[in-house]
Amino acid sequence: MSKTKKIISILLAVVFLVATAGITLFAILANKAAENIMPEMSDTGGMVIGTPEETQIALMSMKIPRAMYEENGISPQAESAYTLTATVSPNNDATNTAVKWSIAWKNASSEWATEKTVADYVALEWDNADYVTSKTATVSCLQAFAEQIEVTVTSVDNPTYSATVAVDYAVRFSANPYLKMSGGKKVFSPVWGGDTEVTLEVAAGQKGTGGRLALDLFAVTQDYTVGDTFKVTLSLKNGGLICGGVASGAPGGTSYGIQYDGEAIISQKAMTVTPGGSYVCGVSDLGSLELCNDALFSKYHFAYYSSSAFGGSSDTPLTNVDANTVFNYFSLETSGALKNETQKLWDLVLTVEGTHSSYEWTTALMVTHVTNSTSINGLSVADSAITF
Repeated sequence: MSKTKKIISILLAVVFLVATAGITLFAILANKAAENIMPEMSDTGGMVIGTPEETQIALMSMKIPRAMYEENGISPQAESAYTLTATVSPNNDATNTAVKWSIAWKNASSEWATEKTVADYVALEWDNADYVTSKTATVSCLQAFAEQIEVTVTSVDNPTYSATVAVDYAVRFSANPYLKMSGGKKVFSPVWGGDTEVTLEVAAGQKGTGGRLALDLFAVTQDYTVGDTFKVTLSLKNGGLICGGVASGAPGGTSYGIQYDGEAIISQKAMTVTPGGSYVCGVSDLGSLELCNDALFSKYHFAYYSSSAFGGSSDTPLTNVDANTVFNYFSLETSGALKNETQKLWDLVLTVEGTHSSYEWTTALMVTHVTNSTSINGLSVADSAITF
């Protein structure tokens, strides 16, 4: 081979390798982008596979992880997907165990399903070329639907042998709930997934930041076939030690702090959602949350201490400490020598738990301002201090 031909061959090889690498990189990036199109719907509603009705054919379902969509021929746009595996009695040992699959609306003439194609909502795929030996199909949810779907697998040799499974769509909620407050001294809107700045009232018997609570949750779509009854819980968690140390003028002497003991449940209510309802679901009364002396140090299980261990003999409940002392402590905490030490009171946690989905939202309540609304109820002057 001449020198010129060798150079040309080398250049062509290099071009081929670069092109191949480019195509591979493009495929990887495209696949990665496709994976990010839709989040995993593992426990947030969406498509639900029911319990099959079986006659001589057993049917088993298993969820397909999103990472395995490509190898199972599932569209990357699918919300969720399952494999369905049929077993023809007795244990696929008969002479002809071939099966066929079908999918249809349970009530194709319903108001919602009329003129809608089931395959636009749920895709059913199987190896039609090898249906004699293949007993596995996949179902993937492409979008929400409001009429139940049925998937049926039938024996080719004996059509009276079959199994049918219902496919439903469970209600889903959008990312952030709306927690409404009313009647308090000052209301606040939780910053879910972040910090919420709040004001603490330390005077006994005074209203504080917060108030009566109501909750709105927003359905992603009104198209769903099954509702749910959810347990809605609003609680305070992860408070722990607010602060402990030494600072000039600190209340409680040289060792002091405020500590949180356990979990405080503000409210726990049931919320029922039914198909065909409003986009907005919720609970009209979730109790009350007030960031004030009376609630903080009794109802929500905080305690003041001047010893090195919580629960020690020298602990003093904050309900028995004067408001000025508490005010001085939090003033140190938020604006004095201990500013930016540990300002979090606790996490405000909202959980919504149902049969087909569960959600949890958290925000850290951070004290940025402290008020002392104790009223002056008298003024006296000693005679000995007056000189003429």
